[in-house]
Formats: sequence, C-alpha cells, structure tokens
Amino acid sequence: MLFARNYNYGRLGKFLKLNLLHRPDWVAANSTIAFQTAIATWMLPVREKQPSCHDVMTGKWTPSKNDSVNNITPGFGMTINILNGFVECGHGEDIRMTDRISHYMTFLDLIGIGRDNAGPYTGCGLQKMLYTPFDKM
Repeated sequence: MLFARNYNYGRLGKFLKLNLLHRPDWVAANSTIAFQTAIATWMLPVREKQPSCHDVMTGKWTPSKNDSVNNITPGFGMTINILNGFVECGHGEDIRMTDRISHYMTFLDLIGIGRDNAGPYTGCGLQKMLYTPFDKM
C-alpha cells in the first residue's frame, strides 16, 4: 500500500501508536506494521464526515442527496474515491482507476466470488472527487 502524503503516516501512526510520521520506512520494513496500516486504512475514514472503505463495501454508508447529485455512489468506485480520488476520479476513464478495477475483479475471481458479483459501481470516473490534497483536514 502506498502512502504518498504525510497525513496518511500521521493519521495511521497516531491510531497505531507508532511514530510513522518520522519513521515511514517501518511500513515497508515490518510486515506486521504493513498489515496493520492496510487494515486501519480500510477500516478508518480518511477524513471527517466521510465513510470508511469498510462502511461503503458492507452497506453501512448511504449517499446523501448531495452525494447523489455528484454521482457519488456506493460500491468499489467509492473506495477508490476515498483512497485516491483526487488522482483517479472525476475525469472519466483513468488508467490507474481501470487497473485498480481489474485487480479487484481478478481478486473476486480468485476468492470464488466472481466478477459478476462486483456490483454496479466499480469505477469513479464520473464521481466528483471527495477531496484534493490541498483541502484542509
């Protein structure tokens, strides 16, 4: 898992009680910490007033009227928007988004769920970006 911004290391380090902001190398060097950051990234909202990826994929999040107006829908595409939307979402087809969806489909096949059960909203190309790196936390 790639963390490209200090707020990721700071937020996850605070949750895990590790100084990842000053020691980001621990994520790459320690498989336990890598696993913990991956699970925490999935389970915790990235920003206030946004759902976690887990909540989106388990149906615990329902889009608001404003979300619906902005084509923000539940499904795998919303998880892309949560994690990396400012790069991959909101501007039509993006090769990074397409690659991520392809990996998701392959994984669904590997675990026996099948890509036919991926759900209707796997992409985020038409969704408004949830945030940019320049937005205040």
